Amino acid sequence: MSHTDASGQTAPSAATAPRAGVLSRAIGVVVAPGETFGHVARDPRPVGMLLLTAVVSAVATGLFFSSEAGRMAWLDAAISQQESFGQTVPDAQYAVLERFSELLIYIVPLYSLVLGPIVWLIVAGILKAAFAVVAGGEATFKQALDVVATSGVIVMLRTLFVLPINYLQESMRGVTNFSAFVPMLPEGSFVVRFLGMIDLFAVWWVAVLAIGLAVLYRRPARSIAITLYAFYGVIALGISLVLTWAGGS
Repeated sequence: MSHTDASGQTAPSAATAPRAGVLSRAIGVVVAPGETFGHVARDPRPVGMLLLTAVVSAVATGLFFSSEAGRMAWLDAAISQQESFGQTVPDAQYAVLERFSELLIYIVPLYSLVLGPIVWLIVAGILKAAFAVVAGGEATFKQALDVVATSGVIVMLRTLFVLPINYLQESMRGVTNFSAFVPMLPEGSFVVRFLGMIDLFAVWWVAVLAIGLAVLYRRPARSIAITLYAFYGVIALGISLVLTWAGGS
């Protein structure tokens, strides 16, 4: 069965349209998100995308933390974080952190495999409820979850982009957030903390998610993106204020 779209042309229905595979959708959400989310809305299959992003992230983080450079990068970040709050790290605590770093090869990949999909489930549930209440959206939870899971490819790409740089630098300092543009400011200042919360890949992810929700709920992508960016900004502002207050800066 087919139907006529807004241009007057006959478009395939969900039953006859060619099915886009997981890898095809993963590539499509980067190069042609609107078309890809059209496939997602017609034929939601979130499990495959959840598995892809979780497994790839788990393998990447497992390889990173299996290396001495990865463990030292985490250790440096942990110590720097405590020092930013005005705390010193005695030898005994350093030894504990060093032993804990050896467990990261198991902990972080497990987090990616288990908690990663759970986070996407929660985000999908919140978005579905919000659109149902505010806009009367009638999309199914399966559709909302597939939109969220497919947009998660951008988060996966961040992992694949950042970890090699962290490995080479032996540091987990942010390389994709906006704090890199203000190296002259004190590291623990509010401005640096706030800009550090604004990540280039997160900005990209929000834009892609907005496109997916716009396709699914037939709403303007711009208004959805503005709303999501506003929430992102409020959360970043709140966390930055708390960290700055806790750090005494």
